[in-house]
Amino acid sequence: MGLTKELFKKQGPLATSLAGCQGMTPLEIQENAEIYWPEAHKDPELMAELTFKAKELTGLKNVRIPFDACLEPEIFGAEVDWGSKKNDPYIDNYPYTENPEEIEIPHKITDKGRVPVVKKAIELLNNKNTDVIATTVIGPTTLLGEVMGTENLLRKTLTDRDLVENLINKLTEVPIKLIEHYSEAGADVIQVIEPYCSTDMITPDVFKEVSAPNLNEIHKSTKKPLILHICGEIDEILPTIGETEYEAITIHPGLNPKEVRGQIGEDKEIIGNISPDIMAHGTPKEVEKATEKAIEKEINLIEPDDGYVSIVPLENIKALTKTVEKHR
Repeated sequence: MGLTKELFKKQGPLATSLAGCQGMTPLEIQENAEIYWPEAHKDPELMAELTFKAKELTGLKNVRIPFDACLEPEIFGAEVDWGSKKNDPYIDNYPYTENPEEIEIPHKITDKGRVPVVKKAIELLNNKNTDVIATTVIGPTTLLGEVMGTENLLRKTLTDRDLVENLINKLTEVPIKLIEHYSEAGADVIQVIEPYCSTDMITPDVFKEVSAPNLNEIHKSTKKPLILHICGEIDEILPTIGETEYEAITIHPGLNPKEVRGQIGEDKEIIGNISPDIMAHGTPKEVEKATEKAIEKEINLIEPDDGYVSIVPLENIKALTKTVEKHR
């Protein structure tokens, strides 16, 4: 369990925001910083300042950008609804629903879309001497689903698996290039998000035979520590996840950390497993209780399993961080 020590120069527990499809800048933090979505999704100065302010206000041990999971699909031509200061951006139109076989990686992808925004924000955070900078890339299976359409991908895994496999193989180049680009800018740890790899979406054999080998190729491409985040059900694929080289994985509150540890081994850090519902709708006392339970289960990097959604009260994040600090 070396990720905690490697990143933070100490052993856990620690209150973090390293993983999940959500970010670490709920509405109350935006209001305190007077920096708001969606502008902060598109401007490097605002992005860097908002996540830095979130760390200051909450006591979390890292910063994390970007605040959404639409960057890569947008590069491929997906239409993005930018939401509001209360609502996350989301993909409004998939660009390759009718012709997925024509998907090609754009030339000089690191110059496209908001990639330069994220890179510049990382550089700005480095200038602030921020201890740990976390960032996110979308894994190839999820990226494929976000450009060809969810239902289309799920259907094709059953009717045209060769096409799906070829496209996932091709798209693996995207996170590899972005990880290299963000690492050069100063990112310390990168999360690879793969919600489409849950068994709610694809079968365990597709994950084992198609997705996992490409996730391993991503890991081989970098010396930076990587986090694998698969929101949804992962029980059946835990042994395969354990065979990957990722330094950490996230788990949701329904999973028993000790049982997970038995399937993935001792080398991987477990991140989680605070309920997003408790963070958003519970009282500070309920958050404190949930945090205590996570610590008792020997989770070192403690956070909601899918990030801090926009309606999470600031006092609840502070309750989490203060509870963790009592155990340091």
